[in-house]
Amino acid sequence: FIAEADASRPSVFRLSINNSEATTVRCSGVICSTGTGSTGWFTSAAMIHSDVVENVMTAAGLNTTVASVEKIVENLNSKWKFAPGDGKIGFVVRESIGNRIRPLIKERIGFAQQVKLQALGWNSEVTIDGITQIPVEFGCKVIVREGQQEGSVLQCIKSWDD
Repeated sequence: FIAEADASRPSVFRLSINNSEATTVRCSGVICSTGTGSTGWFTSAAMIHSDVVENVMTAAGLNTTVASVEKIVENLNSKWKFAPGDGKIGFVVRESIGNRIRPLIKERIGFAQQVKLQALGWNSEVTIDGITQIPVEFGCKVIVREGQQEGSVLQCIKSWDD
């Protein structure tokens, strides 16, 4: 998890998914997960809830039943759990903040081979499994990808070449 140490402050990053052009993002943090952790916080943050599906179906003029809503929810949410060791990272940009000047990002939830962030806040941290915090100063760049060595879950590198 990468965010400002003070949860009341929005996080600001330059974000690049799979070497795409970096874009500036304001949010409450970015969750990154391997398959090992995909059944926990990542899935909870990525999932769509039945009330949202029901509201969308109603707004579209479709009939809703408990069974039809549950089937859609299960189909949408089942893709967020994935196997360890498959080389991908699940990511969620939490509570993205957008306005007319800086619109919401298009790719807020998904899978990647790597997630690159450059901290544009003054007191960011990488938190691993809710236990270990690594300070990330303003301008510091972080790469998150699945570990390359046997038994390695995540690899977090605090620099990259542009």
